Amino acid sequence: MHDIFISYSHKDAHIADAICHKFEEAGIRCWYAPRNIKPGDEWADAIIKALEQCKAMVLVFTEASNLSTQVRREVDSAVSFGKTIIPFKCTNTEPTGSMRYYLSTLHWMDALTAPMDASIEHLLKFTKGVLEIEKDVDGEEEEDSSSDETGREPGGSGSSEQVGREIRNLVSTAKNWFGSLPLPV
Repeated sequence: MHDIFISYSHKDAHIADAICHKFEEAGIRCWYAPRNIKPGDEWADAIIKALEQCKAMVLVFTEASNLSTQVRREVDSAVSFGKTIIPFKCTNTEPTGSMRYYLSTLHWMDALTAPMDASIEHLLKFTKGVLEIEKDVDGEEEEDSSSDETGREPGGSGSSEQVGREIRNLVSTAKNWFGSLPLPV
């Protein structure tokens, strides 16, 4: 099973390739077409299976992906499957039509204000945190890490594991708080 489904327009393959390379160097298993579609497989079926099985989607958002029917279908399927979508904005393009509908409430990762390599590195750190949350939601046990009594790892507070723990704590607190509210009738 793959951790991340990378959705992109074929016109932005160089960005998807760079993301995949960086992520896989860091041990994150990526799925993206056409690389992961086996000869003889039906394209749409392979994409649906990959989206069902991945933990999250990274959307390479550009003018081309905004206009791509295929990318819109992938985003629609990811939403239907309840996947976390991480939009990675690479051009100064506003989502239109159904992309606006699907993406309007999501926080964006911006690749406009820093060099692409630095932006991908930031995306990698954020994605590791998201995958840690997904791991906890899926019921997998968290590995025991070396930490002091504050729960912080030696050497810094900015590691993806620490960010993941802090996000999980916030999510847990929010679930406890919202879970105590009466449901509307």
